[in-house]
Amino acid sequence: MPPCNDNGHRAWRQLVSDTRSFRPRAILELAQPPSALEFMRFVARNQPFVVRGGAKDWPAVLKWTPAYLKQLLGHQPITVAITPNGYADAVLDDKYFVQPYQETRPFAQVVDLLDRQRQVRQALQRGDALASQVLNGEPQLCHHYYVQSQDNNINSDFTALKPDIPNEIMFASEALEKAPDAVNFWMGDTTSVTSLHKDPYENIYVVVAGSKTFTLIPPTENCCLYEQYYTSAEYVLHRSIGSDGSPQEEWSVKASDNRIPWIPVDPCDTSDASHARFPEFHATALPLSVTVNKGDMFYLPALWYHHVQQHSESGEPVIAVNYWYDMDYGTPLFPYFEFTQALLANSNA
Repeated sequence: MPPCNDNGHRAWRQLVSDTRSFRPRAILELAQPPSALEFMRFVARNQPFVVRGGAKDWPAVLKWTPAYLKQLLGHQPITVAITPNGYADAVLDDKYFVQPYQETRPFAQVVDLLDRQRQVRQALQRGDALASQVLNGEPQLCHHYYVQSQDNNINSDFTALKPDIPNEIMFASEALEKAPDAVNFWMGDTTSVTSLHKDPYENIYVVVAGSKTFTLIPPTENCCLYEQYYTSAEYVLHRSIGSDGSPQEEWSVKASDNRIPWIPVDPCDTSDASHARFPEFHATALPLSVTVNKGDMFYLPALWYHHVQQHSESGEPVIAVNYWYDMDYGTPLFPYFEFTQALLANSNA
């Protein structure tokens, strides 16, 4: 939450102004991947960039269609996140930080389910009355599914995909002098949204199918994000059979005793309600936006806040792979960030 006194406001706004004057006003676009030395300069500046077509020749970009992936992975069990609203790991009712309900399902079943949802949504858009009946008879089609296990899943659930992608991003590994800490596979449709958050990783993100729009806020603007603690909770999906024999599925939220710091601001929400609720954000923050298309490679620096939306002209799943490299905690960035977080907490104590 922002500092609540006038001196605090002025100091934080001066910090934001000073750092913004040295930062590009748009995400830099490169025509080819940087060298290790060039990449290290971007890391030192904590500056994001996108390489247009940087992965266009990867076998994954050329081959990963739903049909190909089904053939390759088939009945391989995978973890899928399920939510009632498309928001996993997000604030709910200004009270809870809610994590998704998770199930293990065969990969092919998840692909078929996403395709079935696409067909029903398209039918609804056409005004097909039968589509509503389908939803009533198949409540699972009303939920939102996202393959997003952030646990180095390429080396567990998705090892069959490894021949189609590099084990590491060479310019990053050479510059940082280490291999990636995790390589993750992501798959979902356009209804899945990632809420605003940060990660302690140097992140190389490659979109394989569809596109993703990242809305970005640098760590120096954390003063206006209203970050606070919420009760940690998770979604629970209850299944039963109704009196008429039809399947019934209902959601509940199971709270824990833990508290998690998270951000309630949606940087894409420009409504009057958002301005009234988060005035300091709308007065101070200057988000950057970049759409990462199929075959593009995006560098998201450590501790940058990011909100992610997905797009697919065909309606087929949006697919991506990312490489997480541990940030260097010995540089000034991390202790500086921790210091500003502590100042924010003391200002609001």
